[in-house]
Amino acid sequence: MVTGRASPHPRKLFWRYYAGGQRAVRDRDWKYLQIAGNEFLFDIVQDPRERANLKDRRKDTFDRVKSGWEAWNSMMLAERTRPVTMAIPATLWPIITASRPQ
Repeated sequence: MVTGRASPHPRKLFWRYYAGGQRAVRDRDWKYLQIAGNEFLFDIVQDPRERANLKDRRKDTFDRVKSGWEAWNSMMLAERTRPVTMAIPATLWPIITASRPQ
């Protein structure tokens, strides 16, 4: 692909992000995005700045890409309802502080 000898291999990229309840998929030229309760469909090749929401004008594409995200999401672990917090038990503090360079 980098050298130009291979043709592009279509792939889908899915993600969920805690902030804003973001859900998204990149499927070829299309990007489905759900954020803060709003849904969008972008043609990111023609509109790389993601300004035109094509959700209503390309309903068939929107439904296909969104259902792909939903199928992927159904196979993933449940989302956390809040961010992960890291707690270090008091019993480990002597080990952690002793291993720090002086």
